Amino acid sequence: MSIRPTWILAVAAVALVVSTTAAVRGVDDDEAAIRATIQHYFDGGMEVREAFWPDARMLYMRDGELQVVPIQDYIARAEARADEPPPADVSKKILSIDRFGDAAVAKLELKGPDWLLNDYMSLLKIDGEWLIVNKIFSRGD
Repeated sequence: MSIRPTWILAVAAVALVVSTTAAVRGVDDDEAAIRATIQHYFDGGMEVREAFWPDARMLYMRDGELQVVPIQDYIARAEARADEPPPADVSKKILSIDRFGDAAVAKLELKGPDWLLNDYMSLLKIDGEWLIVNKIFSRGD
């Protein structure tokens, strides 16, 4: 009994689909994990701690001077406001995610009625978990 070429092609096609699906799923799993990390940040309050590597830093400019804040200070402020209702008129969205291997950068936009803030989050996959290792931002009116 001989194996027909069409059967071999069918098996090869199935193998290709399975391997391609696994590769795509890996990318999607990482992006989903990055988005989940960012959602913890967006949720604020007690959730924000889940987004950051414990030794992360927040950097920004104020009056021409570089400000460097240990993320634990930022987290403490967010957790202190955990019981306050979030403002209803603030939109939060992910503008882009650029990932290569275990490193990623996410550009976020937070917008209120009379202000705009862009965050640039540097993320690393540490022990299988995506965490923000640095946050830089600029705020405009």
